[in-house]
Amino acid sequence: MLNFLKETFRSPKSTGAVAESSKGLAKLVTDEADLGAARCIVELGPGTGVFSKEILNKKNKTSVFFAIELNEAFVKIINRHLPHCTVYNDTCENIDKYLRLNNFDKADRIVSGLPWTAFEKELQKRLISKIQKSMVKEGIFVTFSYFPLTYLPAGRRFRRLLLETFKTVKTTKIVWLNLPPAFAYVCSN
Repeated sequence: MLNFLKETFRSPKSTGAVAESSKGLAKLVTDEADLGAARCIVELGPGTGVFSKEILNKKNKTSVFFAIELNEAFVKIINRHLPHCTVYNDTCENIDKYLRLNNFDKADRIVSGLPWTAFEKELQKRLISKIQKSMVKEGIFVTFSYFPLTYLPAGRRFRRLLLETFKTVKTTKIVWLNLPPAFAYVCSN
């Protein structure tokens, strides 16, 4: 927790949270991603690995899973606590590079912990476009948003962007025991 707070204060725009996601939110996001059917799973912005741990527990044994994290301190934490997790220290804009490195053109599932409401409009658009193009036709993209932030301009803009980009966008129930409360967006092509 102290490491997380330190990184939040050091780089609030790229961390975007005051605390790690709860196990309840990680369970919700990974359940919605339907990981058992996936051949290739990518996690963007895993932070300290709360979702990564759930993904490792739920994916099938033959699935390829890797994460991309910009914050070097978080990469070190994941490497220490989840040694079987492949995590690349890079921007998620390079997802196609790591898909190719793992012998895939596209991912079946993309799970994101990126702080969408902290991003400027153009960065949101660039990243969502890259994610959508990196998914197979039947792919699923799951990300979350903090309940209170969905009413701010950046939160409303992000929701509109999802609705404009993906064929279907579903909103899940709110996980009230997360700090702050959060819900997931489940998107498919």
